[in-house]
Amino acid sequence: MKLRILFVDKDEYLLNVHRKYFERDGYQVDCAITETDAMAMIFRNQYAAIVCDLHLDNNGSDERGLLFASKARTLRPGAAFFIMTSRVSDDFERNARSRGVYMCLTKPQTLHSIKIALEFAIVPDPLGSIPKQLQPSGQEPFMYFGEPSPLNRSPVVPQSA
Repeated sequence: MKLRILFVDKDEYLLNVHRKYFERDGYQVDCAITETDAMAMIFRNQYAAIVCDLHLDNNGSDERGLLFASKARTLRPGAAFFIMTSRVSDDFERNARSRGVYMCLTKPQTLHSIKIALEFAIVPDPLGSIPKQLQPSGQEPFMYFGEPSPLNRSPVVPQSA
């Protein structure tokens, strides 16, 4: 079964690049240029991940992208939601996480880096780690090959078996 990803960005060229790269790697990819189109797709389809540009319009408002994240998480709480932005502060990241954003990705990112971040969140680890969106609420991100999660600046202490 192919995992389905939604990319939302006002840059159509960038959406096409994402589509080609991720489809080549076996993902089912949908793209939306507007928030309205994205919400219609989210309503109709199940997504493993949603990757959205923070600025969905040309006015540069962070609030618009964060509001979209909140609405999307309401419809699809099981999807890992990523925001791409050129600037991320600790305060912004805390605000984004409080609205259901799984990870903020700073621009520019290589396609390979985006793929690693997505797979870390949505593809089960063969060694038994559980993606964060499937963990009980309130738990820290899981360990990945014995290293602290890159999604959290504080180390994660593994629990005894």
